[in-house]
Amino acid sequence: MKNNRNYKNGFSLIELVVVIAVLAILSAVAIPTYTRVTRKARQSAAMAFVDAVLKTAVVFNSENDRWPNSWIEFAQNSNAINASDLESCSRYNSRCSGNQTIILKGQYITEYYLRPDEIRISVWNPSPEYKNHHVWGCFNLNRGGNIYTWNTEKYFQGPAWGNENTRITGDNGERLSMCGQVGGVGE
Repeated sequence: MKNNRNYKNGFSLIELVVVIAVLAILSAVAIPTYTRVTRKARQSAAMAFVDAVLKTAVVFNSENDRWPNSWIEFAQNSNAINASDLESCSRYNSRCSGNQTIILKGQYITEYYLRPDEIRISVWNPSPEYKNHHVWGCFNLNRGGNIYTWNTEKYFQGPAWGNENTRITGDNGERLSMCGQVGGVGE
């Protein structure tokens, strides 16, 4: 009896299908995890930026008896804020009216708001395609400060002071205490 072997080196169709199925399952698990980790890393960098801005503003206020009124003043008085990292809004086709800047290579727009006794800063995602998580911080000279982060795509753009509609809420809709204010009232 003659053993006729006409096999060529390579994989069978079943082996290829199994390998492709395993790769599909791995990518279905890995891609969302990678996206989630990347989003959290961006939010952590934005939180560090907010912290640096608030600290720089407090030091500037204690030395000059006023808040910094431009990103240049923030950068020139801080080792933590690099002026070359503050990018132009026009570079990313974002609308800016003067006190906004872009950080993290277009991943976030940041804006600060001032009152005589308080500074607030909002860092949000400029485009829904990024789905970055928002960071918002404030410091009141009399009551201290807070930094808030969200785990959803919810964000707050603006100073959030003044009326009922500007109250900041957490991921679950709870009112947040802003700058030591009881009940989350924006005043």
